[in-house]
Amino acid sequence: AAAHLHGSLPILAAQTLGKIADAQSEGDEATVKGLLAASPVLQAYRQWCATDQRYCMHNECVMVFQGITAVYATPMCLWLVWAIRTRHPARHVVQALLCFGQLYGTLIYFGTAAVNDWRAINPDPFHFWGLFVCLNGLWVIFPLLMLKQSCDHCKKALDLWEIMKAA
Repeated sequence: AAAHLHGSLPILAAQTLGKIADAQSEGDEATVKGLLAASPVLQAYRQWCATDQRYCMHNECVMVFQGITAVYATPMCLWLVWAIRTRHPARHVVQALLCFGQLYGTLIYFGTAAVNDWRAINPDPFHFWGLFVCLNGLWVIFPLLMLKQSCDHCKKALDLWEIMKAA
């Protein structure tokens, strides 16, 4: 759930950037420097913008997916944490839905970059392979593992249902 908060980076960074713009308009350079140095959100956003320029350009596709993440995925992930802790019966259904959504979003995210010939992605090996490919690759690996877990659990439940129905 906490990892999905990165989807709010553009929104959170915009708030800090607004404060910086206000301080700049007032000529308060000390506040500008302080905000730049003290904001981990802004630092993370700036690093990600250096990797994928679509964030700084407010690319429509990226902004829509970030909005979906902030409004849908983050609350659902928080509910999933609760469901795991309480062993809620709907846990695996919700987990599977979130995994499918994450896999779809990651496919669109990589796909739109590929369609645009990777122009918005920093070609530097650290940014391209380290951050863009490997870090985003985690958004494929973990959902696949969790989806397998949910499918295995649902299969066991259905097998048990068949046994009980036959008895």
